[in-house]
Amino acid sequence: MNDSRLLPVGSSPLEVAAARACAEIERTPVNIRTLW
Repeated sequence: MNDSRLLPVGSSPLEVAAARACAEIERTPVNIRTLW
């Protein structure tokens, strides 16, 4: 992961993975209303 993350240095691997997953899903070009 690059140095541009906003998590603190002592973040757990789970927190880092969750942040990475949220960043990836944000790029999905589908409207939330369409999904539900």
